[in-house]
Amino acid sequence: MKSFLLNENRQFLATLLLVNLVVHLPFLFSPPDEVHTWRQCSTAAVARNYLEEDANFFHPSIDERGATDGITGMEFPLYNYIVYLGYKLFGFWHPLGKWVSFLFANFVIVIFFNWAILLFNLKVAKWATFVLVTSVLFFSYSSKIMPETTALFFHVISLYFFTKHLQKSDIHFKNISISLLIALLSFSISILIRPYQGTLAIFLLLLWINIYGIRLFKRWNVYAFGIITIFPFLIWYFGYVPMLVERNQLGVFYMGSSINQVINIIMNGEFNIFEFFKVFAQGVTNWGQFGISLIIMTMIFLGTKFKNLYISSNIVFAITTIIISIIFLTIKAGNHYFGHRYYLFGLLPYFALIIGWLIPSSLNILIPKREKIGNLIIIVIIVVALFATEGHHYFGDDYPFRALEAGEKIQKIISKDSLIAVNDSGKPIMLYFFNRKGWSISEGQMLNKDYVNKLKSKGLRFLVFWSPEENSKRNLDSFPLKVSLWYFQKQDLYIMEI
Repeated sequence: MKSFLLNENRQFLATLLLVNLVVHLPFLFSPPDEVHTWRQCSTAAVARNYLEEDANFFHPSIDERGATDGITGMEFPLYNYIVYLGYKLFGFWHPLGKWVSFLFANFVIVIFFNWAILLFNLKVAKWATFVLVTSVLFFSYSSKIMPETTALFFHVISLYFFTKHLQKSDIHFKNISISLLIALLSFSISILIRPYQGTLAIFLLLLWINIYGIRLFKRWNVYAFGIITIFPFLIWYFGYVPMLVERNQLGVFYMGSSINQVINIIMNGEFNIFEFFKVFAQGVTNWGQFGISLIIMTMIFLGTKFKNLYISSNIVFAITTIIISIIFLTIKAGNHYFGHRYYLFGLLPYFALIIGWLIPSSLNILIPKREKIGNLIIIVIIVVALFATEGHHYFGDDYPFRALEAGEKIQKIISKDSLIAVNDSGKPIMLYFFNRKGWSISEGQMLNKDYVNKLKSKGLRFLVFWSPEENSKRNLDSFPLKVSLWYFQKQDLYIMEI
């Protein structure tokens, strides 16, 4: 990365990485919280179970397991295993997974910046990297115990080395392109960690076609590379994962809706197109980035000053990648997409590239003599829009810390090998914070004597009711099958041995 060695580039990246650390620091010392707490707890639980139970990489296990050993099929657990290795090295610490995500996020920033320089120039690279860092998704998930930034790291590694290969600036070993091998290996790892990172394949293919034209599809090695690259993905998700799920009947992985289900959603008018574009605009970019881009694009279409604006083929490829990916994600995810905006994480490099190119190119045409002022105004708008959208996360409640406090009480009363049922309605949050295994059920199920008896026959020993609201004053007589009871009023915690 020769571009990284330049002093000006190092100063820009150092400044950006330092600011990135400062804005994320408040989130890096707390247990799983804020966005997708249940998903973070589930991810962290797998890493902790590697530490406390079985370190076999191919046996990932969850806390919400009933009376089984918890081993089940899920996304390729590379991120979970890295967090586990961190536990082995530094000792168990709840926020450690956040630091792993944050570390990979910073790697993404550096690699993406250098990749943008390969495609364009320093000015576009700086803007594109700034847009990436200030996008809502990147800001939000850079400090979450989730594998998004890890998958994106391999995504941008693949982009960088594939571009190096096409520009004939890579290293060869016995006529084998090292850059191409790294790119294909990184792509394979990226889609293993998060299948939606497959958006990368569209952009790589478009770059390849741009160099070799349609004759590319006459080359046998292209098909060989494709098959070899996706082979691990196919083996894992269509072979190994179903086998593990069948083993304990524990399904925690979602591969999307069938085409028929999505067609029915659309035909029945259940697909909210306005909500779709809201999540799309606010999820990938932020309102400042989206608004500025919309204004500039309107001016391009209506203004005569832009008639000589040169649109690079790389921008066309980025736009095409986004359009095809959105169509595919819509078909596969349907309305499920609205609650999982991180499905768009694989599109971040292309949005950042487009907006990063659009802003300086337009300012150079509109206000060539006042470009610095324009830069400053746009930077302020984007930053203000980001914190207006995400700033409330700095004032989150103390729910995780109260859950940990309740967990300390539980761990003194309930042995580690005793199975419990918690009132978490199918989520793994309480089981994670209490560091116990068993069932996550609804309060209604907890009050159902027949249902509790059924779980008791499977090995259930304790019912645990915890409310994040203090003094909810539950009626103790409503809980079935009490033998022993512990009640902690301050935590509003009921522990019942049955």
